[in-house]
Amino acid sequence: MAIFASGCTQPTDKMVLLKSIADGCHISREYLKLDSSGAVHFQPPADIPYKTVDCVTKELQRNHVGSIAFIGSEQYRSDPK
Repeated sequence: MAIFASGCTQPTDKMVLLKSIADGCHISREYLKLDSSGAVHFQPPADIPYKTVDCVTKELQRNHVGSIAFIGSEQYRSDPK
């Protein structure tokens, strides 16, 4: 796939890169966000295929985006006793 540019230093560059990664890995852009410190937050839905998550994480690492926060989508339920 290798369609992404590395070495982003500006927040706008990083946002363009995140949009490119989302599009290249076929996920909604809303799952990748940039916080005020420049860290990337990746919050995929619980039903997203593993290969899609793998694509995104590999591209984030390959492009050296800096800090990455993976926000899980686990749902807790209380089991009746």
